[in-house]
Amino acid sequence: MDYYLRRSNNFKVYPIDIPIYLSGENINKPPYKALNYHPDGAHPVVYAPISLFYKVGATVHWDEPTHTINISTNEFLEDKLIALKAHIMAYREILKNTVGYHGSRFNGIVDGKFVFNGIWWDIFKIPNGEIVEDKATLATTFTVGKYYESFIDGTSSSIYHYITNDQGKEIVFHRLRQSLAAEGVLDSLP
Repeated sequence: MDYYLRRSNNFKVYPIDIPIYLSGENINKPPYKALNYHPDGAHPVVYAPISLFYKVGATVHWDEPTHTINISTNEFLEDKLIALKAHIMAYREILKNTVGYHGSRFNGIVDGKFVFNGIWWDIFKIPNGEIVEDKATLATTFTVGKYYESFIDGTSSSIYHYITNDQGKEIVFHRLRQSLAAEGVLDSLP
């Protein structure tokens, strides 16, 4: 018999309160709280609820006869991502060849994100430090299909997109550099 299994083990396991983000949503909330696990002589580990893996495109299946958990991903997910990247590439080429193209074209809002030139952005800040409670109201200060004066700046970790809306106010949008790279559009930004 394995000595490790026979000896007395003093593990520390307790719920943690720090947020754990999965696809941008904090999943560390009741009824499925994450656990902090400290085995003797090892580094601590955080366990997140497996039932929430569906949020990143995984399917979690409990197999009762074998008492096992099977996790799989959509076999066509990679194909869909490649197709999306191809559409973005074609769209960017069309924009580059459009006569009179200046600035960023507003495409609308998708899932609370502002889309310019086919790339989504989060609001970072607006003039006077106003807090944006209603993104739909802010969206009315842009016209779908219209090009806006804009410029892009960034740091080693973030990209900022400055756009002047229909009211002449400069709105600053934000994305993580890593997120844009994963989407395959970082290199296409000016």
